[in-house]
Amino acid sequence: PVSLSLAEWLALTMPFLLYQIAYGRKLIARAICLVADIMVFGAILLTQARIGLVGALVAHGVFIAVWALRARRSNPGSSLMATAVLAAYPVMTMAVLAAIPLVPALRVRVLGGGTQAASNAGRLEQLQMAIPMIAQRPFNGYGAGQAGVQLGWVNADGQPSIDSYILTLLLDYGFLGLVAFIAVLAWGIVQGFRAGVLSRNSEEGYAAVAAVGLCVFAACQIVLSQEDNVSLVFMMLGIICAARWRQSSISFSALKHAPRQAEGASALNGL
Repeated sequence: PVSLSLAEWLALTMPFLLYQIAYGRKLIARAICLVADIMVFGAILLTQARIGLVGALVAHGVFIAVWALRARRSNPGSSLMATAVLAAYPVMTMAVLAAIPLVPALRVRVLGGGTQAASNAGRLEQLQMAIPMIAQRPFNGYGAGQAGVQLGWVNADGQPSIDSYILTLLLDYGFLGLVAFIAVLAWGIVQGFRAGVLSRNSEEGYAAVAAVGLCVFAACQIVLSQEDNVSLVFMMLGIICAARWRQSSISFSALKHAPRQAEGASALNGL
C-alpha cells in the first residue's frame, strides 16, 4: 500500500540531512548524513507515492539555492561555485521542469501514469463537487473537520477522501482560513530564508532549513489532505521564530550599547 504521510515525512527530513552534509563540522557526520539522505530517497521510492518524489525534488532544489546565497554572502569574492550555481539555477530549474513531462520515468513517477489515472480523475471530480459547496459558505466554511462529511466523495474502496489540503481548508474554514494559513506559511518561508542567509552561526542556519521544509510541505499538500505532519510545520515555524528573535535581540543589544562605546572612545581620545 502507498503511504502518503510517510512519504511526506521522509521528504520533510531531507533538508535537515542536507544541512549537515553542507555544514557539518565532522567529516564522518557529513558522510553518515549523505548515506542517510540516499537511504531516505530510496525509502520514498519504495512507498510509490508521487508526493514523496515531488517533496524530495523541492527539498534538494530549494536547498541548493539557499546554500549558494549563503555562500555568496559569507564569501562575496571567493565563492566562484556559489556564483556559478546562482547564475545557472534558472536554467537548471527550467531543465528539470521540462524533463518531467518529456522523460517517461520522471513523468510516471511525478505526474503519474495509467495506474494513477483514477487518482487524477478523482481530484478533478472532488473539485467539481466542492465548488458549489464553497460558494454557499465562502468566508467561514462549514467548521473544523467537516470537509469530508460535507463533500461526501468516496474512493473505489468506499472510503471518504479528499486529496487536496486546499479543498479541506476551503470547506472547513472558507477563504479566510485558507488565506490565513497561506499567510503563515509565506511569512515563515520568507523569514526563515532571511534568518538563514543572514545567520552568524550554525544554530541560526536551521531557520533556512525549516523554511525549505515549509516549501516541501506546501508542495506536498497541494495533492494531499492528510494532517499527520502538520505538527512538524508548527515546530519549523517555532525554529524560525526563535532564530529571528535571537537575531533581532542581538541587533537591538548592539544598537543599545553603541552610544556608550562611542562616548568611551571620545573620552579616551580627549585624554
